[in-house]
Amino acid sequence: MSDLTTKELVDMIVKRFSRDHMIFFEVGSPCRKRSVDILAINHYYDHDSIIGFEVKVSRSDFLNELKAPDKAESIKKYCSHWYLVANSESVVKGRGGVIDLPEDWGLIIPTKKNDKLRVKKEAPRLRKNCNIPLPLVARLLHKTADFKKQRRK
Repeated sequence: MSDLTTKELVDMIVKRFSRDHMIFFEVGSPCRKRSVDILAINHYYDHDSIIGFEVKVSRSDFLNELKAPDKAESIKKYCSHWYLVANSESVVKGRGGVIDLPEDWGLIIPTKKNDKLRVKKEAPRLRKNCNIPLPLVARLLHKTADFKKQRRK
């Protein structure tokens, strides 16, 4: 079992995806009821993808996520792919070693050396065209403006 923290996993996601994706943290849904840990939007026109990432480092936190499926769904419905990023496979393993992951979620875990991430279960494509509603675009722009303000300090 890995003892990687949420911050370390987030840093690994950024390292892996930031080359060809714009990365946004704690993005709220257009209705502002829920948020996703990370939203990665591919910035190449011919690669229509918006990837949502939920980061979990404990089984109990993961089970709480499963008990409230509307939390993920409020953002997932705009994504092309949805991943759980866990610090170990044990976060998603239930009784008998069965993985308790929803069918439409992918799973990303660290390598044995804890130096990078690997896809354990590929996320299925959820939608072909990722049209982002204006309220979500506004939330992303707000996040960008907040980030630029923080960098100037």
